[in-house]
Amino acid sequence: MREQRAFIIFVALLLLCIFIQYYDFIDSAHSLFLAFFWDPTPRIGLYPWLVESTRQLRDGHFPLWCNLKGAGMPLWANYQTAPLNPFNIIFEIFPSLKLLDYLLMLKLFLLGVFSYWLGRELRLCFLARTLAAVSICFCGFIRLNINHINLNVDLWVPAGLVLVEKIYKTQANFAKLIGLSLLSALIFLGGNPQAGFYALVFISGYALIRGGWGSKKKILVIMVSLCFGCALSSVQLFNFIEYLGYSWNYHTGRIFSLDYLSAQRLFSLFFPWLFKPMEFLPEWFKLPGYIGLIPLFLLLFSLSKINRIPRSALFFWIYLIVVWSMIYQLFPFSYLNYLPVLDKIRTPKHAYFGVCLCIAMLSGYGMDYFFKKLVSLRNYILAVSLINFIAVLSLVLAFILSRHIGMINWMPVIIPLILLMSAELLVAYGIFSGKTELAGLVIIGLVCVNVIYLGAGLRPELTDTKFYQYDNNIVPPIYQPIIEDKTLCRMVATGKILSPDLNVLFRANDFREFDGIYPRAYAEKMAEIYGIRIEDLKERYISQGWWFGIEAGHLDHKWLNVFGVKYIISEHRLNSPDLILIGRSQDHYLYMNQDAIPRVWLKLYLSGLDFKNARIYEYKPDMVMVVAHSSENSDLVLADQYAPGWRAFILPAGTEVKIFKEDGIFRKVKLSRGVWEIKFLYQPWGFRIGLFFSIGFLLGMFLLSFAHLTKKYIIKSK
Repeated sequence: MREQRAFIIFVALLLLCIFIQYYDFIDSAHSLFLAFFWDPTPRIGLYPWLVESTRQLRDGHFPLWCNLKGAGMPLWANYQTAPLNPFNIIFEIFPSLKLLDYLLMLKLFLLGVFSYWLGRELRLCFLARTLAAVSICFCGFIRLNINHINLNVDLWVPAGLVLVEKIYKTQANFAKLIGLSLLSALIFLGGNPQAGFYALVFISGYALIRGGWGSKKKILVIMVSLCFGCALSSVQLFNFIEYLGYSWNYHTGRIFSLDYLSAQRLFSLFFPWLFKPMEFLPEWFKLPGYIGLIPLFLLLFSLSKINRIPRSALFFWIYLIVVWSMIYQLFPFSYLNYLPVLDKIRTPKHAYFGVCLCIAMLSGYGMDYFFKKLVSLRNYILAVSLINFIAVLSLVLAFILSRHIGMINWMPVIIPLILLMSAELLVAYGIFSGKTELAGLVIIGLVCVNVIYLGAGLRPELTDTKFYQYDNNIVPPIYQPIIEDKTLCRMVATGKILSPDLNVLFRANDFREFDGIYPRAYAEKMAEIYGIRIEDLKERYISQGWWFGIEAGHLDHKWLNVFGVKYIISEHRLNSPDLILIGRSQDHYLYMNQDAIPRVWLKLYLSGLDFKNARIYEYKPDMVMVVAHSSENSDLVLADQYAPGWRAFILPAGTEVKIFKEDGIFRKVKLSRGVWEIKFLYQPWGFRIGLFFSIGFLLGMFLLSFAHLTKKYIIKSK
């Protein structure tokens, strides 16, 4: 079959599979991006952050700071915001929620195409490439993370391996160096530093094992390309690193021991959702990726020529064994989890894509050997014995665990076994009859059924999108009085109602916060409100849903008044003399806190606090303009988050004055007697230096590319 025709057939099959899988999200009122598969982050975090970034960019400035979250927090430095990710840039130009759904399907399509091209570079037959691409695109890990930022990173991994293969097969020229540099920059800009770390480890490890000791120059070119990619993404990386210096996060300590899976959970790779959805593993972050029995069966054929195994396949086996052992805590590789850096990265969540890609590509090798009639009867008997043993062992483990978790849904057990037996019979037919192409085509169909039809439990909870449209005027009624209040104030909602960051869509400032990384001063204040030590905050943070919430018992804490929490939303009536009921919806009560302090005030050295003679006359995310009339020496206190990068200037002279911390979290400047106009401006050094490096490297690469092309043109013309 000609390459062009084969590729067209593959594209048609891939598009058909994507349509079958996600047809109910195409041109419908539901959103795939906001759907809840296993992690609510896309709905309650990624989308509001992207909307706020888009607003600020369209207002003409970089989205460096968000003043609608907590007491104010870095936005650009929040790596997950990823404003420079190419898919996010498309949204920033054409903001539309439905467009995000189509972009998710585009990412999935690109992942399939890149995986197919990788198979072609590895000289796999058409059926083998198709099998590998379909297996990785519709494995459980990708389907669970289709709307997560992991896919922004992971989809570039097979493309990176394609470039590595081209460097080894041909001369490592300038164009390939530039291409791999840009691709590694896309990995860094994907929005997930942990997934990016494992993606670069995957590409680097592949390059080292694929090239071997005799390819030192080409390995050097590959490593330099990866470093150039890091330099190109400095504008994102440096600001993030600066933020880490004054942040609190849960990405350290024994919290990550919760992520690792016991060996008993291995069966979940082979059978989809043996238990009812979300009863399979009660902890959402332990959900592994289903890939099915047929790819595992074909994978065993890749060992048919173990004495002549290609180096690329050797890498896939090494990575699969090592990382799989790390995830499932199997001796001796489980000890790698305690190495520096690895002890701070959530290996199961971010390395599982590499495991699934290895399985998919090795199953492609197995299909290639079968198609080329390199699988002997002995190889077949051994593979059948092993896969049947794995299937039986998996069911035994599932049955044992089901006594503690719930009743087994037997349909996802019986159907995979039927499909496996059918594949075994087809392989036997191909071996004895020699008609491996026909048998291979039918096996591809079985794999499609295996990973697409058996999606029980992988359909997400749908979200009503009427409140999530970009720049719409539809606001939950309970928010309306808060939005209409033109004073700078904050709100909270008690318990788990009205998830944090939903407020960002309506430009209301919620004191609660959902994020992956927080200013340490904010975390310390939350610990004080909770009445616990900062050392115990991680357990509290996780137990209440991986975010900082406020309960009814915290409403009388002094810090809520100091932070200017003026509005409180509750599911139940509240009995407090300081709270006035001002509104009610069907499910919620809205109260006004009479003791909330204004956003800005004067702290007079002799006379105490003055809340009347300081006011904010312009308030933007990265700029605040304040005018103050001080009757004596005083401190001007702005009840917003202090952070490195905030600068203050006395106008109109433009003289810079030092910003001090007030109560460990607020910004303040010292004033003498008189009328003052102060400008607070956010200009973090990490962003400025990173922007300089990124532009410098980008300009340098452009000039080098121009010089290279000019030289080639001159040589060609001669």
